[in-house]
Amino acid sequence: ADDPIRGANVFIVGTVRTNEVDNSSDLADFLQQIRSCYNVTVTDMALQDLSPAGVNVMISEALCYSQRLTRSLAGIVHQKTEGNPFFVKEFLNDLTVENLLVYSFSE
Repeated sequence: ADDPIRGANVFIVGTVRTNEVDNSSDLADFLQQIRSCYNVTVTDMALQDLSPAGVNVMISEALCYSQRLTRSLAGIVHQKTEGNPFFVKEFLNDLTVENLLVYSFSE
């Protein structure tokens, strides 16, 4: 019988914090098994944390304010999140949910 899966392309995206997983983890074992399969390509991509300027761009675009206006907030957010894009997004979301993100014209 014909195997409908044979010859099909599959694209899988997985994420891991490399500082929280060592080579003895279940994920490492799984990746080694995948790499040992015939005709399978695994591409690793390491993403770096955002710089303070990168956090500022992200916040500026999220809030639709100029980077000049978001620079001080970005500095605080970068300090709290160490530039991790996921943490930046979650931190901004938390500020919004708690109604703590308010623009002040006084400064």
